[in-house]
Amino acid sequence: MGLFQLKIPYLLFYSSLFIIATTIAVFEKLTLVYVKPFAIIALMYLYLSQTRKVNPWYLVGMVALFISDIFISINFEYYFAMISLLITFFYISFSMVLKDFITFKDFKLADLVSFPIIISLLLVFYMIYSITELIWPHVLSSLLYLVIILLSLLVFVGLCFLIYIRDRYQHNVLLFASACCCLFVNSLLPINELYYYTRVFSIILAITQFTSIFLLTQFLIVTDLKKQFI
Repeated sequence: MGLFQLKIPYLLFYSSLFIIATTIAVFEKLTLVYVKPFAIIALMYLYLSQTRKVNPWYLVGMVALFISDIFISINFEYYFAMISLLITFFYISFSMVLKDFITFKDFKLADLVSFPIIISLLLVFYMIYSITELIWPHVLSSLLYLVIILLSLLVFVGLCFLIYIRDRYQHNVLLFASACCCLFVNSLLPINELYYYTRVFSIILAITQFTSIFLLTQFLIVTDLKKQFI
C-alpha cells in the first residue's frame, strides 16, 4: 500500500489539510477552532476504515488532541496547563499504541548507547533546553505541566526511534519521520504562539503536525513483521 492514495479516507484527509492552510492564510486564528477538528476526524476515519485491528488507545489519544487543539486556537498561554495535560495524555495514549511493537528483548544496551543514538539524544535535549529557556517567563507558574509534557514527548519519540532502530517491522521509516515532525512542531509551536505569531509558520506547523500523525497512522495500517522475524 502506497503512502499517498486516492481512496476516499485519504482524500478527506488531504482536503482537510488544504482547508486548514487556506483558513490560516485568509481568516483569523480563532477560526481554526471550527476547522482543525476536521483533520482529526479525517485521520480517525482513515484509521478505522483501513486498519485490520483497531487499538482503542489511538482513538483516546485523538480525542485528547481534538480538545487540546481547540484550546490552542483560542489562547495558548492562558490555557497552557490544560493544553499540557491533554497533549501529555495524547503522547501517553500513542505510546500505549506503540508498546505492542516493542518487546523487552528490544531494549539492548549496545543499541541504546550507540553513537547515532547518543548524538540524537544530545540534540533532542539541547533543543528542549533551548526552547524551555526561551519560553520560561511565560510558563514559570506552570512548571510541573511543562515537565510532564516533555517527559511524555520523550517517551513517545524514544519508542518511535527504538522501533525504527530494531528494524523488525516493515515501513518503520514512517515512525522515524513521524517522530522528527513531532519534534519540529514542539520546537516551533511555543515560539509561534508566545513570541512571534506568523501565518506562514502557523501553516507549516499545522501541516507538519497532521503529517506526523498521518505517518504514524499509516504505519499502523500497513506495517507487518519482516520475514526474518515471522
